[in-house]
Amino acid sequence: MKAGTVSITASYPSASSSSEKSVSYLSATLKKGSTLRLGAVLSDGKAGTAEWSSSKSSAASVSSSGKITAKAKGTAVITAKVDSSTVKIQIKVTE
Repeated sequence: MKAGTVSITASYPSASSSSEKSVSYLSATLKKGSTLRLGAVLSDGKAGTAEWSSSKSSAASVSSSGKITAKAKGTAVITAKVDSSTVKIQIKVTE
Protein backbone atom coordinates (compact mmCIF):
# COMPACT_ATOMS: atom_id res chain seq x y z
CA MET A 1 0.00 0.00 0.00
CA LYS A 2 1.34 3.42 -0.87
CA ALA A 3 1.67 6.32 1.57
CA GLY A 4 -1.26 8.71 1.97
CA THR A 5 -3.82 9.84 4.46
CA VAL A 6 -6.45 7.78 6.24
CA SER A 7 -9.89 8.96 7.28
CA ILE A 8 -12.39 7.18 9.49
CA THR A 9 -15.98 6.62 8.47
CA ALA A 10 -18.82 5.62 10.78
CA SER A 11 -22.15 3.97 10.09
CA TYR A 12 -25.19 3.74 12.32
CA PRO A 13 -27.93 1.10 12.50
CA SER A 14 -30.73 3.62 11.88
CA ALA A 15 -31.68 7.27 12.29
CA SER A 16 -34.09 6.27 15.05
CA SER A 17 -31.16 5.41 17.33
CA SER A 18 -29.84 8.98 17.38
CA SER A 19 -30.68 9.31 21.09
CA GLU A 20 -28.11 6.58 21.81
CA LYS A 21 -25.25 7.99 19.75
CA SER A 22 -23.99 11.39 18.77
CA VAL A 23 -20.91 11.90 16.63
CA SER A 24 -18.77 14.94 16.07
CA TYR A 25 -15.34 15.28 14.52
CA LEU A 26 -13.21 12.39 15.82
CA SER A 27 -15.34 11.80 18.90
CA ALA A 28 -18.49 9.85 19.63
CA THR A 29 -20.76 9.32 22.61
CA LEU A 30 -22.29 5.86 22.89
CA LYS A 31 -24.82 4.46 25.31
CA LYS A 32 -23.61 1.38 27.21
CA GLY A 33 -24.44 -1.73 25.17
CA SER A 34 -24.59 0.04 21.79
CA THR A 35 -22.22 -0.43 18.87
CA LEU A 36 -20.64 1.72 16.19
CA ARG A 37 -18.89 0.41 13.08
CA LEU A 38 -15.85 2.31 11.82
CA GLY A 39 -13.99 1.87 8.56
CA ALA A 40 -10.79 3.21 7.08
CA VAL A 41 -10.81 5.08 3.77
CA LEU A 42 -7.53 5.95 2.08
CA SER A 43 -6.84 9.31 0.44
CA ASP A 44 -7.39 7.75 -2.99
CA GLY A 45 -10.97 6.88 -1.93
CA LYS A 46 -10.38 3.13 -1.63
CA ALA A 47 -11.26 1.19 1.51
CA GLY A 48 -8.23 0.36 3.60
CA THR A 49 -7.44 -2.40 6.04
CA ALA A 50 -6.77 -0.89 9.44
CA GLU A 51 -5.22 -2.28 12.59
CA TRP A 52 -7.66 -1.29 15.38
CA SER A 53 -6.94 -0.86 19.10
CA SER A 54 -8.62 0.59 22.20
CA SER A 55 -6.86 2.47 24.99
CA LYS A 56 -9.42 1.16 27.52
CA SER A 57 -11.22 -1.96 26.34
CA SER A 58 -13.16 -2.17 29.62
CA ALA A 59 -15.06 0.98 28.51
CA ALA A 60 -15.13 0.47 24.72
CA SER A 61 -13.68 -2.45 22.81
CA VAL A 62 -12.99 -2.58 19.07
CA SER A 63 -12.92 -5.67 16.86
CA SER A 64 -10.44 -6.33 14.07
CA SER A 65 -13.13 -5.18 11.61
CA GLY A 66 -13.65 -1.79 13.36
CA LYS A 67 -16.85 -2.55 15.31
CA ILE A 68 -16.84 -0.65 18.60
CA THR A 69 -18.86 -2.02 21.53
CA ALA A 70 -19.67 0.33 24.42
CA LYS A 71 -19.15 -1.81 27.52
CA ALA A 72 -19.07 0.43 30.60
CA LYS A 73 -19.21 4.09 31.57
CA GLY A 74 -15.91 5.79 30.78
CA THR A 75 -13.76 7.03 27.92
CA ALA A 76 -11.53 5.16 25.48
CA VAL A 77 -9.47 6.24 22.50
CA ILE A 78 -9.85 4.01 19.46
CA THR A 79 -6.86 4.00 17.13
CA ALA A 80 -6.84 2.95 13.48
CA LYS A 81 -3.43 2.39 11.93
CA VAL A 82 -2.81 1.83 8.21
CA ASP A 83 0.88 1.56 7.37
CA SER A 84 2.44 4.71 8.88
CA SER A 85 -0.83 6.69 9.12
CA THR A 86 -2.79 6.78 12.39
CA VAL A 87 -6.19 8.24 13.21
CA LYS A 88 -7.77 8.36 16.68
CA ILE A 89 -11.38 8.75 17.77
CA GLN A 90 -12.41 9.36 21.35
CA ILE A 91 -15.35 7.25 22.54
CA LYS A 92 -17.31 8.35 25.61
CA VAL A 93 -19.61 5.68 27.05
CA THR A 94 -22.63 6.75 29.09
CA GLU A 95 -25.12 4.70 31.10
